[in-house]
Amino acid sequence: MKYLKKLAIFLNAFIAILTLFSYLSTVLDTEQVWIFAIPGLFYPILLLLNIGFIIIWLLSKPKYIWISVVVIILGIGHIGSFINFNTIESGKKSDEIKVLSYNIQNASSSYSKNKKIRKKKEKQMIQHLSQFADLDVMCFQEVAGFSGDLLQKTFGKINIHQNKLSGPRIYTKHPIVNKGSIDFKTVTNGCIWADVVINLDTIRIYNVHLQSNRISENASKVLEDVNFQEKETWDGFLGILKRYKKYNQIRSKQLKLVKKHYENCSYPILLTGDFNDTPQSFIYSELKGNFNDSFVEKGNGIGTTFAGNIPLLRIDYILGSNQIEFLNHEVVKKTKSDHYPIKVTLRPRNQADEE
Repeated sequence: MKYLKKLAIFLNAFIAILTLFSYLSTVLDTEQVWIFAIPGLFYPILLLLNIGFIIIWLLSKPKYIWISVVVIILGIGHIGSFINFNTIESGKKSDEIKVLSYNIQNASSSYSKNKKIRKKKEKQMIQHLSQFADLDVMCFQEVAGFSGDLLQKTFGKINIHQNKLSGPRIYTKHPIVNKGSIDFKTVTNGCIWADVVINLDTIRIYNVHLQSNRISENASKVLEDVNFQEKETWDGFLGILKRYKKYNQIRSKQLKLVKKHYENCSYPILLTGDFNDTPQSFIYSELKGNFNDSFVEKGNGIGTTFAGNIPLLRIDYILGSNQIEFLNHEVVKKTKSDHYPIKVTLRPRNQADEE
């Protein structure tokens, strides 16, 4: 029994230290120090484990609850980026604007080599996308030829901004008065921007898709055949770490290009997209800056946006400068991708102040 208690204390202390490291991940540039990004990736799980230890100690040895209680208090500001309970605005507001951000994974779930099956899946995808047709701005990531054709069939000839055949796209029924791109020199990742006039206000929309980690498939294979006595298992873990380090450092370089660009903008700014990193990361912390996070402001429940095989990840965002007021935030749980669509309602804050 004494051995089990010592083991539990050790595990609790280990989890507490990893949690503290996850806090550090928001302030240490991953281009220079990348290792702390790993506990940051698992912050939601670490938080739940700390809560679990608090419950265990309350039922057995209450004097040990301080280990996890102190750690949670030190990072109290991080909890709202994972789970939130906000009031929902009711009724339509004047000049409200509805915006979508959605990584559609090139609509790969709708593709089949069999033409008959593909036609059926395409119809289902178009029906799925049609639910967003009345929104003011739709920002899609990971769009290429096949998914681009489906978007065209769904939304028709509304205003579109894209930099190349594959990559992010912005769709809007409002006028685009200026537009451009930030070249990441990759095939599918990138950042585009457009100045959109909505209700006489000009808003700068950024649609960002930062470098993907490309580790989920590898992680699944390693976990399926995990055997800690086999060299192949350890080689697999090492390969995942090397890949994660490489792409994390690439994201750090990309975010600096985006940040440098939006710092020179005088319009209200919306920064949307797939950051491929959690709120407990340097990437998110730097991109967010002084912006407001729609989930933190108006989200409810757990903010998970990744529908793949890694649980509790929030890697898709809609951020707004202080001139923008968020009214609602929704994670659409029905998806045709490995990401959930996120949909927000907002309005320029100067209009809100006048009423």
